[in-house]
Parts: sequence; structure tokens; C-alpha cells
Amino acid sequence: MWIKRGSKICLTLLLFWTFLEFNSQKHLGPLSVINVQSTSALPNWNIADSLPNPSVTAISCSTGSTCVAVGNNYSTASTDSGATWTEGSPAKSNLSNVGVMSCAGPTLCISLANTNNSGNYGYNSSYISNDEGNSWANLNIQASSATYQMTDVSCSNSSDCVIVGIITQYNVYFISGIIFATTDGGLTWTSSSLPSNTLPIFAVSCVSATNCTALASNQNSTSQILTSADGGLTWTVSKSLSFGLSRGFLKCPTVGVCYFGGALFVRPAARTP
Repeated sequence: MWIKRGSKICLTLLLFWTFLEFNSQKHLGPLSVINVQSTSALPNWNIADSLPNPSVTAISCSTGSTCVAVGNNYSTASTDSGATWTEGSPAKSNLSNVGVMSCAGPTLCISLANTNNSGNYGYNSSYISNDEGNSWANLNIQASSATYQMTDVSCSNSSDCVIVGIITQYNVYFISGIIFATTDGGLTWTSSSLPSNTLPIFAVSCVSATNCTALASNQNSTSQILTSADGGLTWTVSKSLSFGLSRGFLKCPTVGVCYFGGALFVRPAARTP
């Protein structure tokens, strides 16, 4: 736990073992916090020691048995739930610093990378694979003239994917959020319609082509839960939260139920003199 004290302000940072379990739809129940104390809650996990290169920076599974892992200048795939891995063709030489990846359907994977350290929070490059990570190509979104950094990606099937990010100024100041959506497997992208007060967006998860949830935050005292019912083309703010969230991972296994793992900034109640 880290406490920062300032002029009448005290912010408490709960580290990465804090998880938020919440309902993304306004009419459902309240948000709750789950504290994961140790790995004893995962008794059925095994170490995968057969990776051709252990320096994995991102991994995603499109099915219960098919997974793709990427590292610096390489990619590898497994079709037996991670028991064995097959290294793909030499990836692009600049497929480095991949931070997040989403694979869906039988073949599609999209990854985000920071290839030139252009920003200290998001990613400036995106790649696409249509053969389970065996080979990769540049993904050219070209759907906005704004200066932005990408932060997360979620594909619900081999056609529908959503990329979220933050509009920046001088690559330092976070201005607002931005979202891109594709319905043709990444061939074309559309800049999504967002509410005017949307905060910088750091995470997204799509249960299906018609149900997506995103998290936005000013990283200080306010966060937003955004939802989309049309594959990420239009969004609404379904909930506003009275605490800040830092970048982490978001997973919505079913409609309306989501889990977020990352940093939680809580502003405590004023102290009584």
C-alpha cells in the first residue's frame, strides 16, 4: 500500500492484487472489491516450460485449447492448452514491446506494441495475424486525425474487434478517450461515437459482437464504465465511479459481469479534527 499526503488530499493505491468485480449495466447490482491474497486460489495451474522463448510479453487464447504467445521478434502457438508450442515464421523485426493481444475465432489475432517508446502509457503500433500468430502484418487503422495512444484491444470473433485508447497532447497530457471498431476482421476501422465527457480509456472487453464494456478514468478521483450494444460503434456511460483506476486488464466472461485487475485510487473520507 502506498499513501501520498498533500494539501488536504490523501490517495491510497491498492496494488495489482486488487480486483474489481462489477456489473456493467446500470440496473444490475453494485460494484464489489475482491482481494486476491495468494496463488493458492489457483491449484490447477501448471508451469508451461515448453515455450521456445520464455520471454513472453503477451498471450491470448481464442478457444479453450488454442493460444498464441508473442515476445520480441517472435510468435508461437499452442493447440493443446499450452502443453506444447510451435514457433511461427520470423515475425516482423519491429514486433517488439508488445503489451496486449486479443485472439478470437479460428485465426484472428491483433496485438498492440510500443515500437519507438513514443508514449509512457500506451501503444503506437498495431499488428494483425490471420493464421494463429504464424505471421504478422502492420495494421493501419487510419480512422482518426487526433494524436492518440492505444491502450487495449478485444476481439469477440474473427470479424469484430475494438481498440481503445487515449487522446493525448504532446504525448504527455491525457485529454479524453478514443475507440476504433472493425466488423470485417481488421480490414477497415471506424472511429466510434463517444459521449462528450468521456475520460481517457484504458481497458475493454467484448463478450460478443453486440456487447462490449470499457473502463475510463482520470486516474485520480473519477472513473467511468462505458457499454456498447452495437459492436463498439456507439457507446454510453452506464456508470460513473467515485475513484480512479490505473491501466490494468478487464475481462467480461458473461453479459453484465466483469473483472478488472489493476491499480485502484481511493479518496478517503475527510478526517474529523
